[in-house]
Amino acid sequence: MNGLIAHAVVMDENRKLLILKRTMIKGGKANFLGGQWDIPGGTVEPREMPRDAAVRETMEEVGLKVEIHKIVYETSNYDQTKDKVFTTLFYTCSVLGKKKIVLDPEEHDDYKWVTLEEVCAMDDTALVPYMKRLAQIMKKHIATQDFKI
Repeated sequence: MNGLIAHAVVMDENRKLLILKRTMIKGGKANFLGGQWDIPGGTVEPREMPRDAAVRETMEEVGLKVEIHKIVYETSNYDQTKDKVFTTLFYTCSVLGKKKIVLDPEEHDDYKWVTLEEVCAMDDTALVPYMKRLAQIMKKHIATQDFKI
């Protein structure tokens, strides 16, 4: 497994962000960050481009086909237990076709569309560690860019 992770920042026409609640159990074991709110994404597979991973993961996790635009945020951390650096890329995107959410029940057990302000107001323990920083970055991005949905 490489240490590269790619996420799609899925927003609707009202600039609400799609967030997903991670299941507590995955594959019969405790899920990493189980019970916390996240966005679609996951590990980039060998010989896969990160943007393609964001597209694939979004389809697998919520049943949405997306077109990737650009990276809006990157974060890296060193995991001592695995002796590995993990780098996560966050891409803006547009949803192609219908916005009908179909959750993968192994990965997530709930979803909702929330404003970026609502994300910032949520309790830190309810969110994966990068969510508030991502919401702050997206607020600035929307304010200063020609934002595509």
